[in-house]
Amino acid sequence: MAKHVIGVKVFKRIHSARAVRNVTEADLIGRVGISKSAWSRMKSGGQSLSIYNLILVCRSLDVNSDYLLGLSDDMQRLN
Repeated sequence: MAKHVIGVKVFKRIHSARAVRNVTEADLIGRVGISKSAWSRMKSGGQSLSIYNLILVCRSLDVNSDYLLGLSDDMQRLN
């Protein structure tokens, strides 16, 4: 249950970052290099977002991982 809640929060943050960066879900999936079905499983909590894919999402959206994980409200990537 906790894993699913964390995943939902991460994907809400990903959605917000996509909106700010004007990136469609299809574009992000292409940039990360995973299938649409795997992405859907991750969004629904059926599959975990790996650390590797989290890093790719951060780079693709130019955001920091603390923002996506809910540890910070600052979206800016740390240099």
